[in-house]
Amino acid sequence: MKILQLTKREKLLLLLSVVLWSCIGVAATKMILTDGDQIDASTSIDHFTIIGSLAGMVVGVIWFYMRKKFIDQ
Repeated sequence: MKILQLTKREKLLLLLSVVLWSCIGVAATKMILTDGDQIDASTSIDHFTIIGSLAGMVVGVIWFYMRKKFIDQ
């Protein structure tokens, strides 16, 4: 399935899905990697945060296309 074949609504839903899951990936990474100390999680960006964000984006794309496949049936 090509992105160019998607309608405007589907493109917007894909973008929202990617952004939402990216945020969930960052939040999950921050929750997993905190060692109990009070750190400012909003300012610390490291490799694990970036990896969590990218993994969340991939999950968002997969989620969108799975949802689309089941709705189109």
